[in-house]
Amino acid sequence: MICCLNPACHNPPNPDGIMFCSNCGVGLVVLRNRYRPIKSLGGGGFGKTVRFV
Repeated sequence: MICCLNPACHNPPNPDGIMFCSNCGVGLVVLRNRYRPIKSLGGGGFGKTVRFV
């Protein structure tokens, strides 16, 4: 599962292999073809903190 990194999206879980978020349509990010955001840990006015695997 990959979480959306869009600040306006509520991070719905998206299955692996999908290129765009099912909720907002923004492209999903995998850093260096290795690290996937799997869970939103928190956020505020300036950003979000996510857990990567």
